[in-house]
Amino acid sequence: MTPPHEAAITGQIDHIITGLRAKNLDVLAQVYAPDVVSFDIDPPLQHVGLAAKLQNWDRVFTVFQDVNYEIRDLKITAGDDLAFAHGFGRLSGSLKNGTTTNGIWVRATFCFRKLAGAWLITHDQISVPVSITSGKAITDLAPEIHTASPVRDRVTLGRRHQQALAQHDRSDDDAFLTDRQGYGEHVGPVLPQRPYVIDDLGLQYDARRGTGLAGLEPDAPEGSEPGW
Repeated sequence: MTPPHEAAITGQIDHIITGLRAKNLDVLAQVYAPDVVSFDIDPPLQHVGLAAKLQNWDRVFTVFQDVNYEIRDLKITAGDDLAFAHGFGRLSGSLKNGTTTNGIWVRATFCFRKLAGAWLITHDQISVPVSITSGKAITDLAPEIHTASPVRDRVTLGRRHQQALAQHDRSDDDAFLTDRQGYGEHVGPVLPQRPYVIDDLGLQYDARRGTGLAGLEPDAPEGSEPGW
């Protein structure tokens, strides 16, 4: 059974996902404390106060026609009135200029306080790794593969996945599988364990090497809610 504090915090993270997908600032305003301090991905170094945080999201809404937001590998540690959570997030969708973006994976940390009975974010930090030698952000990384669930299906390798394999000089097609999430075909071998791979944006990983192929990514753990 999920501890009550953890369930409440998970619910607040769900509100972020719901608010972003609906492009609804009123929903997002229910998640943050009035004096939230955000170390967001864009300048300046910090954004102080609820209005500043909502302004960041409003800028996203002015660029995106349709927004999708997802969080992977969320871990929550909660006390009676303080808690923190961390995971990997990705903002994607269709832009108002008609193009579609898969977005980038970022590292996300959320600090909560229980204020007047509600768990609110008082601090968050969004970041990507930076090359020490070049000083440039590294934006082509993705969450690592997990191998926690048994494979239940074996079906044929789809054309899109054949092309991905060909681009990476792979002949061992059975190293790959994906899950149906809206569209796309299941692929993969019957193995004792399966890597988490998501197919909703055409992303996939090399299960043996643990490296990402261009345009591929991990899927949600079984039993999780949409967006996790």
